[in-house]
Amino acid sequence: MERQTVNGVDAYRPDRADIEGLQVGDNAVDVFGEWSEVTEIFARGDNWKDGGAYVCFYTRMKLGGTVSGDMREGETIFTIPLGRVVDRIDSIQWETAVTQ
Repeated sequence: MERQTVNGVDAYRPDRADIEGLQVGDNAVDVFGEWSEVTEIFARGDNWKDGGAYVCFYTRMKLGGTVSGDMREGETIFTIPLGRVVDRIDSIQWETAVTQ
């Protein structure tokens, strides 16, 4: 797996072995940009368009329950916590408002 970390944000590009090897109990990036435990895998296969492998799964949420996610071969995944993104957007909007 090709993986890099810059300023606390992980970026990685899973290959076929990563997709095919993902199992319940492993960690994967959830839709909120956090590493979370995989609780169920509900689909796995090859994309009809480009032949790349994919896997669809559920991850455990911190406050209970699960949320669905997926990984596709060769697609870059970022671990950017949603709160961090929202804080940055608010900061940009504030800077813009102040300078106008």
